[in-house]
Amino acid sequence: MIFMAHEEHYSENGFWSKIGSVFKKLGERAICQIFALYYLAKCDRVTTADKMLITGVLGYLILPIDFIPDLAPMIGYTDDMAAIGGLLVKLSGYVDDIVDEVYDALNNLFSVEYDKVKKYVYDVKM
Repeated sequence: MIFMAHEEHYSENGFWSKIGSVFKKLGERAICQIFALYYLAKCDRVTTADKMLITGVLGYLILPIDFIPDLAPMIGYTDDMAAIGGLLVKLSGYVDDIVDEVYDALNNLFSVEYDKVKKYVYDVKM
């Protein structure tokens, strides 16, 4: 598993726990983009260096302490989502490989159309 080196700050359990606790606050667009990074980290075509960046960004998301505290209403996840959006822009060439997985994962939380998932993943707003 690629997350083993960062297990202290990032783990799959920590990731899913954080998703479960914040998905209603963030909304389907943000969760879709987070899932996109999660599945890009598992994509064979993504380089090890980029997988390390993904791990760092997702680790930043689940850390309780960051630049703008997540407890701050409305703006607490702004810095997290900017990092996620920036990395998705960088990795946009790989997104076709993971759209179906993101769609399946997102539909476990929300009922959302496939075209909407594609829009969320490709039309990144930072």
